[in-house]
Amino acid sequence: MLLFRTKWKQQNRPLAHDPDNLMGKYESTQNLTVSKEQFEDNVLDAAWFLFQHQKAAARGNDTWAVEMLRHSMRNVTIILLSRYAKEREVLGLKTIHRDLPKERQDRVVEIYEAMTPSHHEVAVRKIAGLLESEFAWILEELGEGEVVSFMSLMVGRVLAG
Repeated sequence: MLLFRTKWKQQNRPLAHDPDNLMGKYESTQNLTVSKEQFEDNVLDAAWFLFQHQKAAARGNDTWAVEMLRHSMRNVTIILLSRYAKEREVLGLKTIHRDLPKERQDRVVEIYEAMTPSHHEVAVRKIAGLLESEFAWILEELGEGEVVSFMSLMVGRVLAG
C-alpha cells in the first residue's frame, strides 16, 4: 500500500494500491532532529565561534567579529531547539519564531539586533548569558567532558568581560 505525505499518512490509511512498492522511494524519510554527536558539535561550535569573536574583536576587526557571532548563533539556535522543539531542531533560525518559548525568541531577537560592528560586544554578552541560562541542561545532555568544559570556559570569559 502506498502512503502519501498528508494527514492520511499520519493515520496510516492507504490511498493507493502499490503491491510492487514502485512509489516507495518517494516516501519522505526526512528527519529534523540531530544526533547526540551533532548536538555536541553544535555546542562545541557555539563556544568556538565565541572564541573566534574574542580574537577578531581584540584585533579591532569588528565586521569579522560580527560574522563570528552569526556563526555562533546558528549553533545556539539549534541548541535551543534541541531543548524546546527536538522534532524540529535542524531548522534552526528558520523556526525559532514558531518553536521557541516567547522569552527565548525575544532573547534571540535582542542578540541579532545587537550584532553590528558598533554593538557586537553587547551581543556577545547576551549570547553568553543565554548559553549560561541553558548550561545546566546542556551539561545534563552531554555530561562532563571537554566540550562542556570549553563552553563553560568561553561563557565565563565573555561574562567576566
